[in-house]
Amino acid sequence: MPATSIAQQQAAGAELERRRQGQKASFAPGMTMKQLTEYASTKQAGLPQRAGTRRVAEKIASVRKSRRKSAPAAQRHVAAQMSAMGVRR
Repeated sequence: MPATSIAQQQAAGAELERRRQGQKASFAPGMTMKQLTEYASTKQAGLPQRAGTRRVAEKIASVRKSRRKSAPAAQRHVAAQMSAMGVRR
């Protein structure tokens, strides 16, 4: 399973390096070396910086595409969801 964000990919790479040096696992003690390698080898092109931001961006894009009269209400709804998730615009 590949990483879903750049932050995941970088954290897996750091954890993989720690384990290769013989240090104790701190990030994901339940993950195998193979799983860490899969996450760390994920290409960063097209990945969001943080997991979950892609969904928010898709929701915003769908609201912008719809030219309905209820679009301002939908935008307020998306903005409320974004603030609940801690995502800044």
